[in-house]
This record gives sequence, C-alpha cells and structure tokens, in this order.
Amino acid sequence: MKEDAEKYLGETVEEAIISVPAYFNDMARNATKRAGIIAGLKVERIINEPSAAALACQNLNQNEDATILVFDFGGGTLDVSLVECFDNIIEILAVSGDNQLGGQDFDD
Repeated sequence: MKEDAEKYLGETVEEAIISVPAYFNDMARNATKRAGIIAGLKVERIINEPSAAALACQNLNQNEDATILVFDFGGGTLDVSLVECFDNIIEILAVSGDNQLGGQDFDD
C-alpha cells in the first residue's frame, strides 16, 4: 500500500495514520502499528475505520457543526461510531462493533 500511495502521489510517503476495525484490541492495534513500521512508515496514529469515515465526512463540511453516526458494514463485521464535530474539534463519543455481524451474515 505504501508503494501504491507513493506512485499515486508521486512522492515518498514516510508517515501514516492507519485505520483498523472498531473491534481491534490493543494487541491487534500494536501488530498493525508494527507492520507499518516494518513497511518503513512512522505510524502517527491508529484509528477506528468508522471514526476515519466520520473525519473524512467532516473534512468535506468544515464550516458546519455536526453529530455524525457512521455504520461500517464490512464483509463480516459491523462497526459503529458516534462523532461530534464543532469549532474545529472532532470528538469520538462512542465506538462499538460486532465482529460476528456483517455483510456475509446479512446475505446468509
């Protein structure tokens, strides 16, 4: 992914913020961070995927205060984040997930 990002941007990528499923525990987050370091990245932060989506949404609407509820249906997971955005502050109010409920479960 680092190489793909560098090709797309046309420059070297040295730092990263990595998103992970909401249900990842500390061990999984640390393993993800170590993988980023092995790839040659300075991992600035590990954040939940639905939180990352809320941050991106707020970035599009920078001048507006908002409370955002993000549902992230993965292949086998459901993650939810409640995010409040105001005065250039983004506060994650709640994060939860169910790693036994997701896209395939709904198909079944």
